[in-house]
Amino acid sequence: MTDLSTAAGQAAHYAEIRARLRGSPAEYDRTVRMAARRSRDVIHIPPSADLIETAPQPVLRWKLIVAECAAKYGVSVKDILSMRRNKDIVSARYEAMWRMRQETTMSYPQIGAKLGRDHSTVVHAIKRHERIRGGAL
Repeated sequence: MTDLSTAAGQAAHYAEIRARLRGSPAEYDRTVRMAARRSRDVIHIPPSADLIETAPQPVLRWKLIVAECAAKYGVSVKDILSMRRNKDIVSARYEAMWRMRQETTMSYPQIGAKLGRDHSTVVHAIKRHERIRGGAL
């Protein structure tokens, strides 16, 4: 498996893909576009020197967004994923949903599935967050 955490590794990976496709430009372009879209949803964190030498483990971007929103509002990730409706928890949940929609390629149903909500709840949360916060943070 090619190491995708470095530019050289990514170049080698795409060279392998081009070799597999044997010069089909349309299929190559489609594959590159799909890979670029997927790369927005996953962040690769290289292992530190203290850890056992293993391949970098991908951290799902949506989990990172939820964790950042939880820290910002002083609530736990468990609270954001729960059914509780305290003001701080709801604000953190709304911002997490808004950021997941802005920073990833996730659809409303996908965001709802990750947070245990219906897609219509996600639409409402995003609109409400934009109205309350003025659309940009």
